[in-house]
This record gives sequence, structure tokens and C-alpha cells, in this order.
Amino acid sequence: MARSFKLPFLLRIPISPARRVVAVDPGSHSLKVLVVEELFGRVRVVGHRIIDLHEEGLLSPEESKRQIQEVLGVLGSHPVALVLPQARSLSQVVDLQAARGEEVRRLIEEETVKLSGLSESAITYDYAPMIPLGKYQNPFWVTFCQETEIMEQVRRVGLAEEDVCEVTTTANALAAAYRALNPAIDRVVLVDLGAGSTVVATLEGGQLVHASSFPLGSDAFAEEIATRQDCPLQIAESIKRSQDLLTGSEGGGPLAARVGAWYRELERIRSESLAELGELPGALDARQVVLC
Repeated sequence: MARSFKLPFLLRIPISPARRVVAVDPGSHSLKVLVVEELFGRVRVVGHRIIDLHEEGLLSPEESKRQIQEVLGVLGSHPVALVLPQARSLSQVVDLQAARGEEVRRLIEEETVKLSGLSESAITYDYAPMIPLGKYQNPFWVTFCQETEIMEQVRRVGLAEEDVCEVTTTANALAAAYRALNPAIDRVVLVDLGAGSTVVATLEGGQLVHASSFPLGSDAFAEEIATRQDCPLQIAESIKRSQDLLTGSEGGGPLAARVGAWYRELERIRSESLAELGELPGALDARQVVLC
């Protein structure tokens, strides 16, 4: 039998506490709240809640704040990461040639002012270095928006008194989550079909290289059903989720035309992202498409 040893010194080694963060994603129909924990480099979901804005009738920041505070009271009060709707920001690859160190920050500041047409004081931005790819030799992934856009989202969901430690966008968050779950897949198009808009994030070499959105989402499908069947939107939503509306007669089902328009816009954005990388349209087939 193997000898057992007592190791009392192990009890005196301090263990770093797990770090937790609350992620808040304010959509047009609901507020998604997620609590995650990081310990020793591993991340796990601790809890989550969805606050239905239509069901609760939450229209004012005060009501949203009350609901958020109730959720935080259950899940715990931790630093908050806020997701900014993709349409409120701009993300793209910026090639800075051979710039290094502090020069990178200065050039990115100049580039954001040039791209946005706003004064530097009105812009908030973030950037990260990328591995060279395609025509880009010293690329950086840059995301920026007006400061007022962030403050509006903070006010809207009642987070003004919370410790907002991070602000990201839908596409950036989507890409980060997918990379964490599928690190081996390096070419993919992520499509987030939301209620009011659709977000498209293109990854190449495991890096986010294009992010965009267009104002067409699942609400448009429900509105089409409500118009065709002359029924309230609530009933149209139920029909949308329970019936096959894409097939049927010779011209397809009642949603075929609207979904077709959505798909064509999606393909246009996919082609646009490849054009920026200098690739041929035929390369579209080489990318896996994941619909969220």
C-alpha cells in the first residue's frame, strides 16, 4: 500500500478567488443577463436571466433599472460588461504598415477621426493587434463609436450606478464566444438573427475580419404574417414559431419572399467581407455558416 503524506503547507497557499462578471445584452425585445466566472483560465456560466421587455411592459429606464437590480440581487453584484448593438458602432481592419508602440495608438486615433468624421473627444475606441493575413501586413482590429451611444445604452438599462468594466459589440462578443467553443475552426461566418436586425461576423484564420449588420430581423417575418393573415402581432409570432411558412404553393409559402430578401442581403454582406480581403467570390463556399 502506498504511503500517504500529510501536507499541511498546502493549506497555507492562498488560492486566488474566482473572478465574476455580469454581461448585459440589451435587445429590442429583451434584456439578456449572464453571469460568468473565470478561475485558473477556465470560464463557466454561473447563471442567466432573460427579462422580456414586452411581457413586463418595461419602457422607462427606471423600470429597466428596477428589473436589472432585482436580477443582480439574485445573481450577485459584480463588474458589468455591456454589449453595444452592432448598428451603433463600426469595426474594421486597419493596416498600419510598420507602426509600433505609441505610434500605433496615435495612428489609430487619427484613423478613427477620419473614418467617423467626428472630433476625437466625441469618439471612444478599442483596438487589438492581428496576425498578418491577405493584403494586410500589420493589421489591427479597431472598434469605435460615439461616446453618447454608450452612455445612452448605460442609461437605458439602468446601469449608471454600476461598475461598467467593459463595453463590447454584438459581433465582437459573438466572435469571442465562438472562438472559445470552437478554437480549431478558422473560417466561419457567424449570423445573429435578432428581432430588429441581423449581425454578420466573418472570421478568417480564427480572427474577426469583418463585422456588419442590416436592419432586417425576425420582427419583419412576424409583420409579414400579420399583414397577410390580418391578425395581431402576438398571434403572428405564434404562427411563425409553429408552422412551416417557407414551402407550399408554386411561389413558396407566405414567408418565402421576405426570407429571400433577408438571404440576399446576407449574401451581399458576405461578398463584401471577402472583397475587403481581396478574395474571389467563389471562396464563399469554403466558409461554414453558423446561424444564431
